[in-house]
Parts: sequence; C-alpha cells; structure tokens
Amino acid sequence: MKNPTVKKINTLGTVAFVIDILVIIGLIAGIVGSLLAGVTFLSLPDNALDIKGNFSSVITVDESNFGSFAKSMFDSGDSELVNIPEENIDIKNAGFDMGYKVEKVEKTDNGYAYTINGEINQINGALFKASVGSSFFILALMCALLLIPAFFGKKLTKALSKCDSPFHEEVIKAMKHFAFSLIPFGVACLFTNGVGLLSVLAILIIILFIFVFSYGAQLQKESDETL
Repeated sequence: MKNPTVKKINTLGTVAFVIDILVIIGLIAGIVGSLLAGVTFLSLPDNALDIKGNFSSVITVDESNFGSFAKSMFDSGDSELVNIPEENIDIKNAGFDMGYKVEKVEKTDNGYAYTINGEINQINGALFKASVGSSFFILALMCALLLIPAFFGKKLTKALSKCDSPFHEEVIKAMKHFAFSLIPFGVACLFTNGVGLLSVLAILIIILFIFVFSYGAQLQKESDETL
C-alpha cells in the first residue's frame, strides 16, 4: 500500500500533467497564430496605412502645485521640471515623413508653457507592418522557448503521477531534464526589458532546488543501500 504522501504526489502529478498538456496546446496555438499574424502583416502593401495632417499641442508646467523647496529651485532658475529644447525635428525614414517645431512661450504666472506644432506629410504602412510583424515573430519565438520546458514538464509530471517514491531514478532524471530545458528561455529573458533578470533569477532558483532535491535523493538511496 502506497504512503499517503506519495498518493498526494501522484494526484498532484496527474493534475499537473493535464494542465501541462493544455499549456502545450495553448503554446502550439500561440506559435501558429503568431507566425500567421506576422506573415499577414508583412504581406500588407506599404499603402495599407496612409496618414496625413497637422497637429498642435501645448504643454504647461504649473509650479504652484509643488512644495516650497521645489518651488524655490524653480524660482531661482536652477531647475525646471520640464525642459524641452526649442528645435525643429524632421523625420523621414521607414515610411515616416513628418516634422514638428517646439517653441517655448514666455514664463507664465505659475510656470512655463511649450507649444508643439507639427505636420504629417505621410505615414505609410512600411514601418507599421515591420514593427507589428516582427513583434508577432518574437512572440512565436518566446512561445517556442516555453514549449521546450513544457514538453519536459509533461514527462516530469507523468513520472510523478505514477511513481512509488519521489526519489525514484526516473523522477530525478525527469527533474534534471526539466531544469536544463529552462535555460534557453532564461537566456532569452536576459534580452527582455523589465523582466529579464527577475525571470532568470526565478529559473536559477528552480534549477537550484531541483539539484538540491537530486542530491537528497542520492543520499536517500545510499542510506537505503546501507540498511
């Protein structure tokens, strides 16, 4: 008769196995959908998107809402919350043909005001389809990198659902394979802004725990053989 704890491990392994299969299906669908979307966007003609027109905006900085210390810095002229250089900007590349001019109005009663006047001669679909299409291809790549540990995770959860002991050689082997399968995704995360290092740290912790568990299993095996 199986140990009650082992039975719980088998049950959780079975549940995780089913969830893993659903994740694999979702990732495969994500890869196919992303690739199709990327190809679709790249196949669009450059004139699929055509924008022309003028725009004007005013940016006002009201210093009266700041504390006394910040206000004293602004009054002394040593600092400004917003400092937009007065200049003319022309953008003519990758489907963009536009320009704008930044002008600073005289200092107002409570701060500064900037006016921005621009003209859009043409924005076509060349840059839009390239940026959106490449985003879908990157998404497909990330899904593919996640699909690797998902497949090895399926083998691990299947082993856990049928094992007589979590220290069984098949379970330990599946754990190690799952740990190594996380490395490609971790490397890709290094190039992802915002979540790169955090994701890599989480993956390293998972790998560390798996190898600690593997070492514990080895000690358990040696102890059993000694007895």
